[in-house]
Amino acid sequence: MSPSTITAAQAHLLPQHHHELVVGSAIDPAVAQANCVSFGPGATEHWESARDTLIRHKRLAIQTTATTTGSGLPQVQPGFLADRLIGLQQTYAHLAHGGWRSDCEALPGFEPFNCWKPDRPRLGADRRVDKRTGRLKAVTPKPVKYETEPGHPRGGGALLPRVPVAQWKVICERAGVPLPPVEVREAGFWAWLITVPQVPVVICEGFKKSLAALSAGHAALALPGVAMGARRDDASGQLQLIPELE
Repeated sequence: MSPSTITAAQAHLLPQHHHELVVGSAIDPAVAQANCVSFGPGATEHWESARDTLIRHKRLAIQTTATTTGSGLPQVQPGFLADRLIGLQQTYAHLAHGGWRSDCEALPGFEPFNCWKPDRPRLGADRRVDKRTGRLKAVTPKPVKYETEPGHPRGGGALLPRVPVAQWKVICERAGVPLPPVEVREAGFWAWLITVPQVPVVICEGFKKSLAALSAGHAALALPGVAMGARRDDASGQLQLIPELE
């Protein structure tokens, strides 16, 4: 399918994003349609809406902590809060060029966790902490291909794709379990999956890989970033699985 032959059912995905996902990454069109939404020029979702959802946790953290100084005294510097909020918006101003985002499910008791893929990525940090010395060292900035929510209270989560019924049927057939009734399917694939431990789960690095695996009939989730599904506990300093994986 060429990028120009987009159907009405795929209208929330711009042609170039539909082509990237379906042609470039072997993702079934129904899976792409269920899980990805374009934003920015030509899309139904405005880029500022996409940006505001992306930065919501960081914005709240700034709003609740910028009222005091590092020593705990009231922050009286004029414009301090406004400057920090403006700086946060400017960091993600590149989303104005457009891109696509995930539209994931969530496990019971959790909020959905998502990623954003800008058409024009920003450059990452030009300094890193040297693990050997503990000091900052200069590094060559790399494009940030995927954005996840800065300031997320758990440091991030698992990307859980929505599963169309056609792929759900194949997953059940592979595992030798019956397709659940409609009322169970309405609660979501992942709410069902945690009750059926005989269904194997493929864990991928990156959302597009999980959608490709799902298209091939495998229950697949994605983990973002270098740390993937592990976070360091603040109290003990030990690495632990993120709650969704546990």
